[in-house]
Amino acid sequence: VSEKKKAWAIFTNSANQIFTPILVDELAKKYAQTNKNEKVKQLTSLSSKLAMLLHPDQIIPMDSINKIALMHNENQYVGFAEKVEAFKKGNNSEIKELIDMVSPRAKKIESIFSNELENLDKIRANRVVDKLLLQIGRTKLKAKELNELTK
Repeated sequence: VSEKKKAWAIFTNSANQIFTPILVDELAKKYAQTNKNEKVKQLTSLSSKLAMLLHPDQIIPMDSINKIALMHNENQYVGFAEKVEAFKKGNNSEIKELIDMVSPRAKKIESIFSNELENLDKIRANRVVDKLLLQIGRTKLKAKELNELTK
């Protein structure tokens, strides 16, 4: 069995299971073994995005902007996921307020998928956290760029 098939099996065999952060890192490693010329950094981000597509209620994708928001300098999804959980706990009331704000409109859209997707509340919450991290990361990046321009 090829390494690509083994990597894909991580997703397909766990499609109905809890998808842990360790599996995201495992997929990135397996894929890196089959594509020696690609950077593992890109593979971890890609792996987290693939995992999010299969398990949007369990995975928040890791990308360079979200990493900036969380001050996560490693290329390991496990550490990223731990920081996401700490962020959620530390900002619980603000996140809940944002979720409450978007829920009425989101529920209208989600009603289309209610028979196809489970855990829509959890998916919505994860998407809100992802977008919040994206905004925080962009703000930090802009501040850094402005700081460098004024040097």
